[in-house]
Amino acid sequence: MSYRLVLQGSLITLAWILLVIPSIVGYLKGTSYTVFYRSYILGQMQKTPLLDSILLGVVFLIVFVLYFWTLRINLLNISSMTIFVWTAVFTVILVLLFPYTCHDVFYYIATGQQQSQYQINPYLTSVHQMPDWRSDPLLSNTRWGFLLHVYGPLWAKVSSILIALASNSLWAALFIFKAFAGLVHLLNLVLIGLTARRLNLNTSWAMLAYGWNPLLLFELPGHAHNDALLLTFIILALYFLTISKGLFSIPALTLAATVKYTSILLIPLFAVWLLLQRKIKPLILGGVISLGLLLAAWYPYWEGLATLNGLSRQMNFYSIKSLHFLLCQGIQYFMPSLSKDVIFSNLSSILILIFILSYCYLLIYQIRSKNSHHGLISLCIVAIILYLFIANKWYQPWYISWIIPLGALIRPGEPNFMGTLLLSFSAEMSRLPQMLMQNVSVSVQLATFLIAWLPITYFLWHPKRFPPANN
Repeated sequence: MSYRLVLQGSLITLAWILLVIPSIVGYLKGTSYTVFYRSYILGQMQKTPLLDSILLGVVFLIVFVLYFWTLRINLLNISSMTIFVWTAVFTVILVLLFPYTCHDVFYYIATGQQQSQYQINPYLTSVHQMPDWRSDPLLSNTRWGFLLHVYGPLWAKVSSILIALASNSLWAALFIFKAFAGLVHLLNLVLIGLTARRLNLNTSWAMLAYGWNPLLLFELPGHAHNDALLLTFIILALYFLTISKGLFSIPALTLAATVKYTSILLIPLFAVWLLLQRKIKPLILGGVISLGLLLAAWYPYWEGLATLNGLSRQMNFYSIKSLHFLLCQGIQYFMPSLSKDVIFSNLSSILILIFILSYCYLLIYQIRSKNSHHGLISLCIVAIILYLFIANKWYQPWYISWIIPLGALIRPGEPNFMGTLLLSFSAEMSRLPQMLMQNVSVSVQLATFLIAWLPITYFLWHPKRFPPANN
């Protein structure tokens, strides 16, 4: 029956190739793939932002339609290996994509080079504070060189190890980081299959929902985001809940937090779940292990609270896709006499308070309902969405990747499953208004925000927003 995936898999492959082939010019000339298309396909047409947007929008539309279509197929007789092989094909193609919509990978390269080549602590010294940084291509190609390290210590160490393999070659470093993200994506696919089996879910379905998701493919092997490694530990935390009485779940989430700090949001939900299951000893031992992991991870870098200066600065960045930015703009428009800094600060405090209250409600709901594994996963999805929608000022499309493995591990009929996948589609499509218009006018801001968050209405209107107790 696996032949039924040949058509979908082949069409998705062709769509990704359509995006990848012109992007190769980025490796050759350091420019957008639009140069290739303008020169060899579209002649003298000059509206390059329009071409970028149309090509990206068309490819995303094709791959997402095929993705949702494939999820409607009866996968009971399709092997997990078939899903894995097709995912590996997509991954290899996307590893070849030039990272043109986001350049975070060059920041990873620069901070790794600081450590590997110059033995500099990236938490205390930014790239631009180094003498002669412009003469080193591994340092000078990041747009974030002014910023101290904003990620966790585990990612800092991984970056330095990967850079050591690159032999001071920028393009070798870029390929190594992208190949690493691709391999981790495939590892996560296997972990999804193992976890789904432990949760008595359709393994092939869960693997397809995760491995074929266009956002994950575009952002992880496509742009080498470190969220791939973050997802590894989140999936492991769920897997460990099904074995060893959950002893290693909290340590796994702790390791996730040493990649990106936001996974801290999941630790209280997991801890409460273990308490409700009366797994007190695994919770305590897991806490002790987590403390040891934190000390070991931070030991090479920690120099007091100044170590977190990069993180504290990034927390004040904002994106036009965030609720915070949209409200700031609205308040400024109707109350021009108010200081922008006052609006920004007070609104941040209010939204954080709203999120904290919402999160506390989730914990109370969890305690009262005593959910199963499935209920815990659904609550984790809701918690992350609340954080991204309400409290996060620097929302980016790849942040939705945090909920996709969770969505893949709940029953397909649940609203959180489809809501999660719809958010991955809208997150990528939200790139288009700014790419088309090449500005951040009020209309572009509003269109971007509405496109990014339209699937929220799916959660609000669906009668089963939260998981029932003991399902």
